[in-house]
Amino acid sequence: MFVGSDDKKRLQWPLAKVVELIPGRDGLVRVAKLKTQHGVLVRPLQRLYPLEVSSAEEVCRAAVTDSGIDSGVMTRSGRVVTRPKRLTE
Repeated sequence: MFVGSDDKKRLQWPLAKVVELIPGRDGLVRVAKLKTQHGVLVRPLQRLYPLEVSSAEEVCRAAVTDSGIDSGVMTRSGRVVTRPKRLTE
């Protein structure tokens, strides 16, 4: 997870791992204990942003074969991946 900060750019936000979710009096989780490179922090969930990582399934669907890119595969934006046209001499 990224730990958001108003005084830094997104590229400079620290990475953290969630160690514990802390519920409030009403039982809803609103705060998390995080482990960063420099120590342990307690931050509200509103300031935490998940990493933008592709799943293994997405990577397998867009795999490159011996003959080129599989046609019919859709990207996350909805575009269809097509096989590149080769120039013949």
